[in-house]
Amino acid sequence: MAWILYLGNHRQVLYRGGLRGVRPVWEGEGPPDDRPRAWRPVRRVRVLVDLIEEEFRLERLPHLRGADHRALVARKRRQLFQDAELVRVERLGRENHGRRDDRILFGAIRVAAALERWSRALAGWGVGIAGYWSLPRLAECLLPSWGDGLRLLLYSQGERLALRQNYREGGRLLFSRLTLVERETAEEEVPEEVERTWRYLQRTFDIGGERRFQVVASEALARSLGNILAELPDTRVAVLAVTGEMPQRAALRLARRCWCRPHYRPPRSATRGSTVLYAVAIAGLALAGGYLGYVWQRHGELANEYRGLADTRDRLQRQLAALPAPAAIDGFTPWQVEAWAEIEGALTRRRLTPNALLAPLGQVLARFPAWRLVELSWKRPADDEEAGETSILPGRPPVVFLTLRREGVTDVRRLAGELNRLRRAFAAEAAIRRAEVVSGDPPLDERTPLKGKVIAGTNPEMSATFKLKLWVTAADDEV
Repeated sequence: MAWILYLGNHRQVLYRGGLRGVRPVWEGEGPPDDRPRAWRPVRRVRVLVDLIEEEFRLERLPHLRGADHRALVARKRRQLFQDAELVRVERLGRENHGRRDDRILFGAIRVAAALERWSRALAGWGVGIAGYWSLPRLAECLLPSWGDGLRLLLYSQGERLALRQNYREGGRLLFSRLTLVERETAEEEVPEEVERTWRYLQRTFDIGGERRFQVVASEALARSLGNILAELPDTRVAVLAVTGEMPQRAALRLARRCWCRPHYRPPRSATRGSTVLYAVAIAGLALAGGYLGYVWQRHGELANEYRGLADTRDRLQRQLAALPAPAAIDGFTPWQVEAWAEIEGALTRRRLTPNALLAPLGQVLARFPAWRLVELSWKRPADDEEAGETSILPGRPPVVFLTLRREGVTDVRRLAGELNRLRRAFAAEAAIRRAEVVSGDPPLDERTPLKGKVIAGTNPEMSATFKLKLWVTAADDEV
């Protein structure tokens, strides 16, 4: 968001602008005694200057360089504008004939009552001034290129019409003059002012020949004045009809171009606070840039580490693919398949019968109807497990796992006793060498806290799930 103050001799407007446009929020003549409500959110303002006191002087100075050139320009500046604070100096190049002197364009805003009043008011309200922008300079950027000649801009300034006369030569603005005329007598006053300005330009810039004018105003006013000026001798007039007032169009350009450099800088005392803010902002940007560089460096290091880990992963995957794959069946692990193959071999050799393997399990579970068998699985124990004991399988007895569920549990201590009786019933079978509850801390009795999985339902009763591990040792059944 940008705040732009259009500062004219008889009219001042505060614009609030952004990328979408500008709109006036306050309008008056001179700063009020008390700060208006529209000015309360304003902390920093750009001043768009459109004053009669703005002067343009084109001087020709001997061609010098370095300190000599700066000293000569400073002396000429003091000679022209004494102690004026708002001065702009532009070097336009050298002449093409004679001594080829430097062409220096001086622009300045002399002491103006409106500018002084507003400077004191803004300082009293605590509103900073970002800079001063010249309306005639901005107008040349807004309007299409036309060529050399005198461009006449007409727009409202209070109850009067403002006649801004800009003289262009070589694509540059060399002169500008502001005159306020009455609306009723504009058609008589404008030709007189234009004739007076053209005679001054002939003496100053040594121009002659055909006079070229361009009238920039609303459609009706531009055509009317164009017809009147066309009656002057040796005159060619062009008409450019525009919509909207020139101050508002210039304010819109300032609002959309945040980094547009001011034509006149405020005095140093007024810019000291803004200089500190800019210094802090630059320091913050420098710190942010340093941190961004550190993050970028760390990103490179982590990217290298990631690539190294990815290479290691690919190498291990290639080594794993080179190993022989164990036999597998859908739904079973390779170790379960291998254990079942050994059990099937034992059955084939008549060393283990289904009756010897599964009948004891059914007999025990029949005595405990409240316990439901959820899952039965087996595996082959490690090579060194139960070393030194005989087995129905050569060196590796099968181990059976039973997952049992008990519904309707109301007393946990009673459940512990019942689980221990079930485990002892399995261990008492001749075909089962040992039985353990792997979901608890064996041996489990009525005094041992339960560590199984107990799930509470919608009623006070619960369900409990435990896993038992059984070592099978059936006698040989040779045929």
